[in-house]
Amino acid sequence: MPQIVLKINGLDKFRAAAEKFPAVAEKHFRVGIERALIAVNASIKTSAPVFRGILRDSFRWQVGRFRGIIGTKLPYAWGIEHGRPPHFVSPTDPDFSAWARQKGVSPYAVSKSIAKKGTKADPLFGAAAKASRKIVEKQLKDAMRATLKEVAR
Repeated sequence: MPQIVLKINGLDKFRAAAEKFPAVAEKHFRVGIERALIAVNASIKTSAPVFRGILRDSFRWQVGRFRGIIGTKLPYAWGIEHGRPPHFVSPTDPDFSAWARQKGVSPYAVSKSIAKKGTKADPLFGAAAKASRKIVEKQLKDAMRATLKEVAR
């Protein structure tokens, strides 16, 4: 049977580059993702409501393989981010009454309002992601450029 044999110049170099691409990409994207998360974290901290600073200081970030996660383990953060339906809050709760007094409002009035209307969302993460978008995009583009540059050597 007749055969056609094609010789591709530089195929060995291409194969070598393709084999090292995942490790090189992971190395550069880890740096890019970490830098992006630092920017998002800074944005969240500047927009987080502050009573005692517990929420603001609770944000943590983690870099994984081609991904980054930022969040907090505080249970009330979800209610701030998404709002809460009407619910009971004790006006005599020490933290709640201290917060209300700091705001210059009656804890009883606020408690009654929350029981009727709930609380509005204050989407910290969405706002921070939007505010940091250009920085995040730049960090990821820089990671891609660095990866391609190193692999092409």
